[in-house]
Amino acid sequence: MRVESELEIFERVNDRLSRIGRDLAKARKCSGQYNDCPDFWTRTLLDDSIGRSLQNIYCGLSDI
Repeated sequence: MRVESELEIFERVNDRLSRIGRDLAKARKCSGQYNDCPDFWTRTLLDDSIGRSLQNIYCGLSDI
């Protein structure tokens, strides 16, 4: 998603939307790997990664 405008505020919004998109893609990738992973420690790391991505998404939406 992108807001088509040359105003500075929308440049910042577009930057946030881009970051949100990257974090969402990362969370989706990790959640797909989580279900297929039998190793406890790897699943713990994936949990942490998904949690950080979701927090980043929430904060990005809050900033917008």
